[in-house]
Amino acid sequence: MNIYSKINRYLLLPVADKIMHRSLARSWRMYEANEYLSREQLMDLQNKKLQALINHCYEHVPYYHHIMVERGLTPADITCPKDLVKLPILTKQLVRDHYDELISDDIGFRKYSKESTGGSTGTPMQFLVDTDEWSADWASSFRAWKWYGFHLGEKLFTLGGNSLVKKRKIMTPKDIFDFGIMRNLKRSSADVTEEAMQAHYKAYMRWKPKAMRGYGSSLVIFARYVEKNHLPAGRLTCILTTGEILMPEYRETLERVFGCKVYDEYGAGDGGIKSHECELQDGLHISEEQCIVEIADKAG
Repeated sequence: MNIYSKINRYLLLPVADKIMHRSLARSWRMYEANEYLSREQLMDLQNKKLQALINHCYEHVPYYHHIMVERGLTPADITCPKDLVKLPILTKQLVRDHYDELISDDIGFRKYSKESTGGSTGTPMQFLVDTDEWSADWASSFRAWKWYGFHLGEKLFTLGGNSLVKKRKIMTPKDIFDFGIMRNLKRSSADVTEEAMQAHYKAYMRWKPKAMRGYGSSLVIFARYVEKNHLPAGRLTCILTTGEILMPEYRETLERVFGCKVYDEYGAGDGGIKSHECELQDGLHISEEQCIVEIADKAG
């Protein structure tokens, strides 16, 4: 970790948390403290958080209060992941149909933002995210980035679609945070013409990032442009892919062109899910302090 990264983490980040009513620094400390918990300790922590969430939903979320009363359930009936079968799977259509009922009645006491999915599986879905959830989501990524030798505050170059690079006419506090503290230079991959790739490359070389992040398909188009034109590939420590399935040929191309490892992540902003590859690249590590992941068939 260089000096700027230390200043960034231990001084700038806590100040930004204070100003923006976020909890990134606290969440990051939590993730690092939990990194070497035993399986039993991690599951105990997860169950306690689940119980707190179920209690909150029963008391403050009209949709879930109605569902639980209708099914004769109380919060005491859901204490661990296997009990979740007692509740219906929350589909995107249900969110659209019951949007207002899914907003907690204590929303006025929370700091939150309006977000949307990237639309990779259909029409983008609108939803609200409170800042504690947003903070936990990013903190899990910061923990994973350290595994690869990349630290918050070292330069990052992002090339992706709407879920990664928002098109805004006015700079928001989040944009200032992204550029000033995350040092994340973002470029939209909506345009993949030769002229656009040339502009992306010039920005990339001026920025001199230590890591590059984006959709695998967008980064591969960029890599092919670099390779086809015999251009210097910069000096990256790692490449971080997200937003879509990382095809094996994408990984091979990116690692060949840029001469560094590619690490994939899976995230779902609407579900609070975050998982990352580690150095072994043998599957993804789920941030189980933050979420419970189930794989269900169409029958639930």
